[in-house]
Amino acid sequence: MLEELGFDHLPPYNVRHSFATNALSKTKNIATVGEMLGHSKKNGYKSTLRYAAILNEDVVEALDLIDGPEEKKVVTLTK
Repeated sequence: MLEELGFDHLPPYNVRHSFATNALSKTKNIATVGEMLGHSKKNGYKSTLRYAAILNEDVVEALDLIDGPEEKKVVTLTK
């Protein structure tokens, strides 16, 4: 598959990094992803927090959503 994509080699670190970043993006749970990666709970998952820095775009997106215009919804009340 790598050859078809034009890659001679894909370091395992890259796959692990992609997995960790994707898992954090979807779960937003440092402890769970830290456990999956085998990172130390004793150190407060400091190693896992490296991947969380990439999620800054999620924070920016959330702030834009909060600060953006409010959606007006019409609610019909019935008896």
